[in-house]
Amino acid sequence: MLELPRSVLAGGVYNAGYQNHTVADLAKIVHQTVSREMPRSWPIQLETQPSSDLRSYHVSSAKIERELGWKPRRTLEQAVVDLCRAFKSGKIPNSMTDVRYFNVKAVQAAGLK
Repeated sequence: MLELPRSVLAGGVYNAGYQNHTVADLAKIVHQTVSREMPRSWPIQLETQPSSDLRSYHVSSAKIERELGWKPRRTLEQAVVDLCRAFKSGKIPNSMTDVRYFNVKAVQAAGLK
């Protein structure tokens, strides 16, 4: 996409995802993958709470494929494995404190409110 002319992308909004999952599905996939890849790190517990939030987070990536011909090649699980390996090899330093890993904090630090 970085190589496409601006006229192709101008004003376009695209979801780029491999599959559509519920938040609970995402949590289960991440939990299983991290538990397998980093078994000695810490015990991970999934905790659910009742919510009155009825919003749907169902996302379709059909538009990006239809208009730009882009299809993802990697699954969520593959991405989580990559992240686990990056953590283990020290490629993500200070991940719990560095502002760049927190969306809200990064926006605030940039002065974009």
